[in-house]
Amino acid sequence: MTRQWYSIQLPGQPLLAWQQLEHPEFKVLEARLQPKKLKSGAHKGNHFSLELQQLSAMQPLVARWQQIVEQGVPNYFGPQRFGRQGQNIAKARAWFSGQLRQKLSRTQSGLLLSSARAFLFNQIASARIAAQRLAIEPGDALMLAGSHSFFVADDIDQTLIERLQTGDIQLTAALPGSGRNQVSGAIAEFEQQIIGSYSDLLEGLQKHRVDAARRPLLVRLVDAQLTQLDDQRVRLDFALPSGSFATSVLRELMVAPTTVFTATTTGHETYDEVISE
Repeated sequence: MTRQWYSIQLPGQPLLAWQQLEHPEFKVLEARLQPKKLKSGAHKGNHFSLELQQLSAMQPLVARWQQIVEQGVPNYFGPQRFGRQGQNIAKARAWFSGQLRQKLSRTQSGLLLSSARAFLFNQIASARIAAQRLAIEPGDALMLAGSHSFFVADDIDQTLIERLQTGDIQLTAALPGSGRNQVSGAIAEFEQQIIGSYSDLLEGLQKHRVDAARRPLLVRLVDAQLTQLDDQRVRLDFALPSGSFATSVLRELMVAPTTVFTATTTGHETYDEVISE
């Protein structure tokens, strides 16, 4: 069940009696007039209340939950960004190479570009976490918590380290695209090495003039609470900033089979950081 705002354009008309609208699958909770339409991504965040059932090991889950509340989780784009069995990536590759016969709408092309860039971010973030490079390095781009503003760390002092520890600033990874790399030094070489393995996706993003950006490497849960309902059930309550995925939180708590799917016409790609393990 989800609660969500929708924006409906009815210029010059009074507020309709939306609460009287009845439907077996939804209910209108509130309606108000706004001078401007709501845009995608305009919200500050999302709150989740999830129930996990048939748990095989309660205490390890509780311990792991406490750990991710304290440390955060990888800020991966969840599997829903990539379509069923990752078909958005396969389709993006076909489009970039000129092999896609289908004519794409603006919405469809935007989705494929977003999926390709998100996939590259996941690979960079996964590689950096696997390498345990979670301390500030010279040339790192650090993002101010709660904003999209960032600065490059030329000098690393104790104040900067403490700001990272308290969550005032965050390490970032690249959302690749057109424009210069915002990081420098060894961390820039590290990111470029990962991106170089997917040159077709990067070239496609650059060809379509998708701007490069940065995204927090980790995300912290807000107002996080675990409630044990019985020996095999828990309820998780937490909030995440806009653009972060609850599925990326769940993948840190559960073990599921790695999904392998065809991404090119010549082989297979294993998206073990895109699909929950």
